[in-house]
Amino acid sequence: MEKSVLVAAIDFSEDYSQISYFDGLMREPESFSTLYDEKRYLIPSMLWFDDYSKRVCFGDEAVRCEKTGKGTVVKNMISGFYAGEKVDINGQTYEMDSVIERYISSLISLFKGNAGKGNPKCVVFTIETLDEKMISLLYRIMENQGYEREQISVVSHSESFLYYGLSREKELFANEVVMFDYNKSYFKYRRFMVEKNRHPQIIDMVERDFTDDFPYEYMESDEGKAKADKLLTDFVQNEFRTHVVSTVYLTGTGFYEDWMKQSLNYICSRRRVFKGYNLYVKGACYRAMEKAGYVQYKDMIFKCYGRTWADIKLMVNGNEKTDEITLSKAGTGWYEAGAKAECITDGDKNIGFIIESPVSGISKGITIDIGSFPKRPPKTTRVEITVRYSDMDKCVISVEDKGFGDFYKASGRIVSYTVDMKEYL
Repeated sequence: MEKSVLVAAIDFSEDYSQISYFDGLMREPESFSTLYDEKRYLIPSMLWFDDYSKRVCFGDEAVRCEKTGKGTVVKNMISGFYAGEKVDINGQTYEMDSVIERYISSLISLFKGNAGKGNPKCVVFTIETLDEKMISLLYRIMENQGYEREQISVVSHSESFLYYGLSREKELFANEVVMFDYNKSYFKYRRFMVEKNRHPQIIDMVERDFTDDFPYEYMESDEGKAKADKLLTDFVQNEFRTHVVSTVYLTGTGFYEDWMKQSLNYICSRRRVFKGYNLYVKGACYRAMEKAGYVQYKDMIFKCYGRTWADIKLMVNGNEKTDEITLSKAGTGWYEAGAKAECITDGDKNIGFIIESPVSGISKGITIDIGSFPKRPPKTTRVEITVRYSDMDKCVISVEDKGFGDFYKASGRIVSYTVDMKEYL
């Protein structure tokens, strides 16, 4: 690997987006500032279209144009995308995915033009929720930018938090590590610990959603702020009584409001506490560094939102013994997990698999009946086995009859089995 290979990460969120990058000459990832020699990391997730021309602005410039010019403003692109919203611009109607593509392309152009480091070899996106629809869109956008699929990854904010937390000094995650994320869209609590006495080590993440308990409207009044402070104080006192916490991270615009009085005093007692905006994007950049070979997280399985729970192994008979071939490993991003394999059957009516979780220790055998395939002599039926996740909790194993060359034509028959991965937690 070249020492100066550039990798980048993009945190694409509803309110603000961020960019982080790393090359082999840097000590750690750096956040990309939109202003030279200034710390301006938050890029508003919005576009502005001029009503009288084809001029398009994004980020801070879009904010300025919204105040001074006549045009169409597009905000809340992520929620609009999921709601199937369309945008009317200068007499034309656009799907939200094309608007998001315009925004992401602008981000990449800004980075390439201002960072002075060229084109990243690998780009990792981090988003709050790993949804196949959004993941597919981000892949398509980057492929339109000239990237190969292998150069792109998408991780959740939860996973980015793990990468960031594990990249810090070891004493910071000697015990459990906590993060509070408070912004206009949600209030999330995440806690992870490293189970060091296991091999492989399990990095176990617990998540809770307190959005309904901490509406952002609390930040609009002294009464609301006091209520939020009391609620958070009660929670951390109870939570930290049963968990030994080394480090606490605070992120999101909500923690830049002046409301944490009692709660902050308690959180800071005998713990390291950090506050910042760029936790997720830097964590995603560590994932990009891993992808490029700069860092390794050996013998670790991430048990968090977005990662698979179990190994999926194919049972293969040969040489008077049964071997196992791993088709999908636990701890892989579900949208990247899975595989395809081809086998020649020896007249078998069933194909066996083992589903095994190194996290819970649960192991089960399953069989897929291929008795409906055409009857042929032994070793004249070729099958293609596909393992594919439809989401984090559902994996579909399919077996397709591929025939045997010109001797036996493929019937096209497919038999599938859906594995509920929650059974292996």
